[in-house]
Amino acid sequence: MGNESLVIDDLVDNTISSTAATSNSFFQSLPVDVTLEVSSTEMTLSELSKLGHGDVVQLQARAGDPINIKVNGQLLGRGEVVDVDGRYGVRMLEVFAKN
Repeated sequence: MGNESLVIDDLVDNTISSTAATSNSFFQSLPVDVTLEVSSTEMTLSELSKLGHGDVVQLQARAGDPINIKVNGQLLGRGEVVDVDGRYGVRMLEVFAKN
């Protein structure tokens, strides 16, 4: 009976591990929205309605400041904008711990 118990325990452990791995791979393939937030500003509706082609909206952040990286609206970390073969990219500077 001792050996049978060990075999059943191993089978249960392997099944749980296999289920967890399958579940984890399922979640790893789910799409998420990643938002890169340069800065923000506040303006009145009147100011907004007067904006036209070529107008510049001054933001609160300074050029070169880190940008916020959000995943599904939640702040993940901060990074800096970089050039990757003529396209925008973001270098991760800081990743916040999950609570």
